[in-house]
Amino acid sequence: MPAGQAKLLTALDSLPGPATLAELAEASGLHPNTVRFHLEPLLKCGAVVRTTEQGQGRGRPAHRYVATGARPGPAAELTGLAIALVDAVRLASNSPAESARQAGRGWGRRLADQPARRSEVSQTLERMGFGPEADASDEHTVRLTRCPLLAAAREAPDVVCGVHQGLVEGLLHRTGTDTGVELTPFAEVGACRLRIGEQA
Repeated sequence: MPAGQAKLLTALDSLPGPATLAELAEASGLHPNTVRFHLEPLLKCGAVVRTTEQGQGRGRPAHRYVATGARPGPAAELTGLAIALVDAVRLASNSPAESARQAGRGWGRRLADQPARRSEVSQTLERMGFGPEADASDEHTVRLTRCPLLAAAREAPDVVCGVHQGLVEGLLHRTGTDTGVELTPFAEVGACRLRIGEQA
């Protein structure tokens, strides 16, 4: 990864929320034009997402940028593999989303040596690179701020996110609360929402 791109990602990770170009230039120590130059490939590969603020008067509305957790490089090969597997599931199944959830449940059960509680599920998701954060407005909801397979999830959320929901259900299966899991892909800018049943 070019040094300029790495600086931008480090700066975005250090900031408390979506940043304007000026804020990103200040945090990274790069000239605004250099920031623009390095942002484009990061936007294209899904490592950064751009949002637009509503204007507060005259002038163009400001863009803000947030890191997604995806990183360019060898991970692109894993994305290609994930998309190939998505195609295989769709060819082989009359209900690809449900088949994906079933596969995810099997994965989660293999990972769970003992009954898992919500906090333990969050720890597992953290290790796997999902960047879980507690939701201040709902104690049963976790915000997933990163995705290890973001590009594949954007292309096929029914299958990729179905596997991820099934994964959590599999982790929780011994508690009997696996049916209370709901994953909403891309529920907000920079995060999916995972809701776990009240008894989990």
